[in-house]
Amino acid sequence: MVINYQVEVKFSIGNYEDVVLCDILFMEACHILLGMPWLFYKKSIHNVHTNEIIITHRERKFELHPLTPPQVEV
Repeated sequence: MVINYQVEVKFSIGNYEDVVLCDILFMEACHILLGMPWLFYKKSIHNVHTNEIIITHRERKFELHPLTPPQVEV
């Protein structure tokens, strides 16, 4: 698959804000898919039992928790 376009996407999760460079490709999804490079550079720790992720951004730690079903927007 050839990637011809990229875009910087600003996003926030709770009080955590970041900008990530994303490749643009056609797919049926409406979420930001953060891959291994992002997780590596943010020194992430993933708890597979609770599905929580702890990341370090600008020397601060952030805990990212999964949404509950009522919080998920369709």
